[in-house]
Amino acid sequence: MRIRWPDMQLPPINRRVLVDALTFQMMTTGNDMSTADGSWVNEQRIERIGQNGNEGLHYGAGLKFDHGKVRIELLIQGMPRALESVAQVLTFGAEKYAAHSWLHVEDNTNRYWGAKLRHEIARAKGESNDQESGLLHLAHEACNSLFLLEIALREREEKHHIAGVSKMVGGGQ
Repeated sequence: MRIRWPDMQLPPINRRVLVDALTFQMMTTGNDMSTADGSWVNEQRIERIGQNGNEGLHYGAGLKFDHGKVRIELLIQGMPRALESVAQVLTFGAEKYAAHSWLHVEDNTNRYWGAKLRHEIARAKGESNDQESGLLHLAHEACNSLFLLEIALREREEKHHIAGVSKMVGGGQ
C-alpha cells in the first residue's frame, strides 16, 4: 500500500526516509497527514514507524511489519490436502511405532532414502496406494523427503552451532 500525501503517492521506501519526511512535513505545516485509507499520520504513529526494524515499509490503516518474513500461510493455504496426506502417514507411523520415533532411527538418512525410493518404485509399477497403510505412495514419498530435509537441516544447524562454539572457545574472531 502507498502513502497518500495531498497530491502525490510514495512507493514503499526505507523507513528512515519515511519517518524523516513525515516529521519534516508535520513540523513545517503543523498538520497531521492523511494516508490513502483516510487514517491520520500523527507523531505517535511516526514514532512507531521509527522504532520498527522493517526496511521495506508498506504503510496503511492496519500496521503489520512482516516484509521479508517467511510466508508460511502459502504452505497451509496452498496445499492443505497434501499436508493432510503427509500427516496421515505420520499418524500411521506414530500408531505403528511411536510419535517422532523417526528421529531416532539408526542410519536414518540411508534408510529414509531407501523407503522413499521403494514407494517411488511402487508408483512406477502402477500402485497408487501402499498395501500396509492404504495411504498414497506419493504421501509416503513426501513424508520420507521431509524426514530427509529435517535431518539435513538439523545437521547443518548443529554444524553451524559447533563451529560458532569452537570460535568462541578457541578465541577465534
